Amino acid sequence: MLAPMSRKGDRRDNAVAESLFSPLKAESLHRDDFGIRRTAWDEIMAWTTRYNPTRLHSTIGYLSPTAYEKKWLARNLAQAA
Repeated sequence: MLAPMSRKGDRRDNAVAESLFSPLKAESLHRDDFGIRRTAWDEIMAWTTRYNPTRLHSTIGYLSPTAYEKKWLARNLAQAA
C-alpha cells in the first residue's frame, strides 16, 4: 500500500482543507459536547461565518477572502472600463 502523494494543486492535496479544519476543531468543536447533529451543524456554520471573511490565506497572497474579492473586483472593473 502506498501513501497518497500528489503534486501541489492536485485533488488529493489536503493542506488547504486541513488548514481550515484545525482551527475549527480547536476553537469551536472540541469545547462543546453536541447532543444532536443539528446543533453541531449550526455551530459550524456560525464559526465559518465569523472566521472565513477575516482569515489570511496563503494561496491568495495572505489576504482575507473578503480583501481578495475586493481586489479582484476592482482590477476587473478597471479592465472593463
